[in-house]
Amino acid sequence: MDTSIRRVVFVIALLATPAVCVAQAMPVEEVSGVLGRPTDTSVTVSVLSADAREGYIEYGPAAGEYTKKTGVVKFPAGTPVEIPITGLERNRRQFYRLEHRRAGRSLILTRCPPRRSRTSELPGARGVDMNKRIRVGLTCVTAALLVGAGCRQDVSSAGGEYAVHSQITATVFWVGESAGADRPDIANAKSAWDERWQEHFGGVDDPQHRVGSRPARFVPRENPFYFALPYNDFAGGVRKPAAATVVPWAGERVWGAAEPMCKNRWIRISRAGRTCYAQWEDVGPFQTDDAGYVFGLAAPRNRSNQQAGLDVSPAVRDWLSLRGMDKVDWQFVEARDVPAGPWKDVVTASQVCWR
Repeated sequence: MDTSIRRVVFVIALLATPAVCVAQAMPVEEVSGVLGRPTDTSVTVSVLSADAREGYIEYGPAAGEYTKKTGVVKFPAGTPVEIPITGLERNRRQFYRLEHRRAGRSLILTRCPPRRSRTSELPGARGVDMNKRIRVGLTCVTAALLVGAGCRQDVSSAGGEYAVHSQITATVFWVGESAGADRPDIANAKSAWDERWQEHFGGVDDPQHRVGSRPARFVPRENPFYFALPYNDFAGGVRKPAAATVVPWAGERVWGAAEPMCKNRWIRISRAGRTCYAQWEDVGPFQTDDAGYVFGLAAPRNRSNQQAGLDVSPAVRDWLSLRGMDKVDWQFVEARDVPAGPWKDVVTASQVCWR
């Protein structure tokens, strides 16, 4: 299994003088990038990959300080894919890096260390701070952009879809589940966002006594197709400052102070040719701030239960014929893209409930 991760790190500087950037990139191993079409606040990255890959771009004001990122993009083998980077500040250097992996492979498990590389001054860069430099092999023939390169990584193409997390260990949990021996402090009468979860759901989601997709004793008032992922956008009832940059849909609109960005979001879950959809209603397993895995291409930080990265409800278990600890593929999807099915008989819309 290919577990290497590679990054291409660039520096962008938008200067006051309008110019047309003609960039030429020599392949950096499997992936190369070209910058072009600069405006006062944006630039386009054209990525060419030797094999089919998927990934996204992170960018920000300093190397290692990436405050924004694009959606996941797919790069077909040998076909250039353009990714716009927008919202840049004029006359200010911006750094971006390409996170990528081979399509269809398991999530990246390791990250490459930063590499030292020879640099040369950007040719023809009149009026440009010459401390800003460009890696040999990636050149831009104008004063409009500065391009630099550092450690390399794996990428893939886009279209705005979310990353597919492949071969993730899924375990089963349920509303009202008693605390277990491995985590005696955690019972599921409450969720990370709802201290009255069992009451609002309608009772214990008994995993043994079922009628179709629901518990046998009652009709749930909330969706029985639910899951938990190891990220919470709140800590102590207050929004985490980092949520605005790590949650991909955070910029879609203005969020209320107590309005969850993650609760009720949908994912697609697949195994052995079967697929179902479920809503995000709790946080886990074992972790609460694993943004690199949940929203990126990293492997789950958790090491327990075969590195479990997803908890699913009994309804999901039964639909996918899970045995209790199985490998699944999952991906975020927009609500509008969720097809008809038993997962839409009752759609959860409740917000946070903290006493």
